[in-house]
Amino acid sequence: MIKAIFQSALTAFVVIAVLPVLYSVQVANHTDDMERIEKAEAIIVLTGGTNRIEEGLKLLRANKAPFLYISGTHPDTTIADITGEETQYDCCITLDHIANSTETNALRTADWIREMGYQSIILVTSNYHMPRALIEFKNSLPETISIQAYGVTPAPENFSYLDWNTWHVYLLEGMKYWGAWLKLYG
Repeated sequence: MIKAIFQSALTAFVVIAVLPVLYSVQVANHTDDMERIEKAEAIIVLTGGTNRIEEGLKLLRANKAPFLYISGTHPDTTIADITGEETQYDCCITLDHIANSTETNALRTADWIREMGYQSIILVTSNYHMPRALIEFKNSLPETISIQAYGVTPAPENFSYLDWNTWHVYLLEGMKYWGAWLKLYG
């Protein structure tokens, strides 16, 4: 009986203390340092967080890749809505209006990458979302596709370690990460 209680307490400790720390280490590994990003064939932006699309456009304008694929946009969104320009980017930006989750982002993007024949991408999403996004993309893409992670730091007004909302996002995203990890490796 005491052994069972001890095992349950130890399991709870691991879940509550150790897994979030391991997840935080994963988040810290993904930064928005443009200098370390090498040229690729396409930039993939996952919508849903602040600054993601803006950072994807910066990478495109810095010639880090000739094409930008934005996954999970609203059905009414146009390229002009995103860039503020009518035609300059019509050639090199593709909007996916269907994806509505990280898993469908990865599946829809994988189809587009195969269709285009690309072998290297830059994946842009929030730094707290990147660990799970990488798992979903690695699960959906062939191992031969090179993925560079570009984790966007949320805008300061939306992110503070002293704010409960930040920890709430990390807790929820961490649980989703471990669920995706178990699905892939478990």
